[in-house]
Amino acid sequence: MTLIPGLEIEEIGIDRLVVLSIVGRIPLDRLSDLNQLAFELITAGRRGFVADMSRTEEVSSNALATLAYYSRHLREKGGALALVRPPDHVARILRLTCLEDMLQVFDTRDEALAWVRRELSAAPRPHRQAANESAPN
Repeated sequence: MTLIPGLEIEEIGIDRLVVLSIVGRIPLDRLSDLNQLAFELITAGRRGFVADMSRTEEVSSNALATLAYYSRHLREKGGALALVRPPDHVARILRLTCLEDMLQVFDTRDEALAWVRRELSAAPRPHRQAANESAPN
């Protein structure tokens, strides 16, 4: 299912982990849609996410900042987010900006899914998000 150009979304397994595959690039003018989608999925109770970047050509710094925000937010709520094979230029940006310390990066989708499942099983179950909490701007 694709709701945003350049983004394919699928739920994996009985634990309903969310895999967001970034194909090509996400237009900068659709970044707010990505942000809203992530917020809705988290509000609906999804806590495990994998951002598959193996087919990504270009990622804006704003998109990387959004991923870092949700990685931290999910961790605080007992969730997890992992990246799969970002392109070399993106991996270099992650290193230079120290975002690689916030984002777990894996070579394969299976490795990322296994890590997210381990993180979820080790984390306490959080309470549901309050209705008055909102997505970041």
